[in-house]
Amino acid sequence: MRGDEVVIQGEVLAEMRVMEGDAEVKDNGVSDLGKDDMVKNEVVENNRLLKGEEMKHGDAEVTMGYGVPEIDLSRVFSGDGENRRAVGKAMVEAWRTWGAFLVVNHGVDQSVVEGAREQGMRVFALPMDNKLQAWREEGKFAGYGNGAGSKTTHSADIGSESFRVAYPGADITNFAQKLWPGNCETFCEDYEAYIAASQKLTVQLVELLSEGLSEEDGSHINSYFREPCVGSVRLNYYPASATIGLPAHTDVAAFVLLHQCDGGEGLQVEKNGQWVTVQARSDAFVVIMGTVYQILTNGEYKAGRHRAIKGGNKDRLSMVFSLWPNPSLPMSPAPSFLAAHKQRLLYKPLTFPEFWDAREADLLNPLKCIAVDAD
Repeated sequence: MRGDEVVIQGEVLAEMRVMEGDAEVKDNGVSDLGKDDMVKNEVVENNRLLKGEEMKHGDAEVTMGYGVPEIDLSRVFSGDGENRRAVGKAMVEAWRTWGAFLVVNHGVDQSVVEGAREQGMRVFALPMDNKLQAWREEGKFAGYGNGAGSKTTHSADIGSESFRVAYPGADITNFAQKLWPGNCETFCEDYEAYIAASQKLTVQLVELLSEGLSEEDGSHINSYFREPCVGSVRLNYYPASATIGLPAHTDVAAFVLLHQCDGGEGLQVEKNGQWVTVQARSDAFVVIMGTVYQILTNGEYKAGRHRAIKGGNKDRLSMVFSLWPNPSLPMSPAPSFLAAHKQRLLYKPLTFPEFWDAREADLLNPLKCIAVDAD
């Protein structure tokens, strides 16, 4: 097993050892990391006190789950335009203040989620010799690999595993046949059903976010995400024995749609210099805003900074669906947005592939690589 992994999609996985005595998982769900933590901010003292607190934006009610806004999408499906706009504005407000939020009543059938979860666990339960048949080769995007995001990280130091493909055009059958020769139909069906459902939800979220902005700004941003949407889907597996997590980072994506499937609550988002644990719920997706949307709003709305920690004593699985913009369009805010906010352009107008290459200079802080004043 090689450690010269290719870094992908802003899911920058790096070594983050949580040594005994350096980390304490408190009863309130907050992880207090020691001096070796990459981010030296104080940890939220008791974010569970925020559970159940409610805020309103327009006519949309937003419940606070462990401090992270929880947005109910059921009103979106009523066909009422005012309901849609209210939900869109609530999403934009959660984006502005948190960079992340939960969505519930999202329309994805729980059986589809459960099917993908079961197939994900099947992948990682295979003997290593089987998994290596679908190994993600150097310079390649898709396949099985360890959790390293660094090309120089050795596999012996990494306890997490991953399996990922791009969409559309994901060669799921090819990889599945390598994992289960002659017996991969169920995996392909369940995995493709999850991708299709996630794509549908992603399109709805893009539209709602656009409706939550001004008409001109929303139309400009929406133009980067015409169907079919493109991106990646990734399964992350964290054995209970692993002491490796994700360091604090932002995603090189428009946003990610993340489902925490099993085990403890290892995902945390940063707000005002504090780390808040995101509740793991089978009926909810976590939406984490990425750097692409920050570029398209010239930094007015931030990407959600987040990390993963060891979350309990059970094996943990997460499914991450990442949205990318049209690869041929240079990414920049609408001129009217700059004029309205009296701003100068903060980021170089690069295409997404150009941004992808540029981010190699600082994987944990990719926007620094394309700042106008970076040269």
